[in-house]
Amino acid sequence: MRADCDQVFDHLFEDAESNANKLLIEIKMPRLCGRQTNRNNVESGHPRDYYRRTIFIPFLDHFIEELESRFNHRMESAISLERLIPDKFMKRTTSAIIAADMVYENDISVNENQLQAEIFLWDRHCSRH
Repeated sequence: MRADCDQVFDHLFEDAESNANKLLIEIKMPRLCGRQTNRNNVESGHPRDYYRRTIFIPFLDHFIEELESRFNHRMESAISLERLIPDKFMKRTTSAIIAADMVYENDISVNENQLQAEIFLWDRHCSRH
């Protein structure tokens, strides 16, 4: 979406402009001054350019950054720890849990053999209940 943000924004702005015209509302830019410290002071000749530069593109950048931080590779392996929940444990794979352990190796003082033994014990415990 960021690659073709101009086309997407143009479509959204046309819809907004159409709705504003139906309600007899004129889309205007905020007043600009020579020196602005509290908000964006983007030079543009048209409200479409102003709102694209000050609202739409920064919002897209922020949204993309949030998605990347929430769904990075580190989190993918950490999500596999969900398999330690007893209801989902039967579907587990030991290698995925060990990979997730690598994410938290600084916080957990256990080696791979100990972890495999703990997983085995947890498996026995969950299969009984």
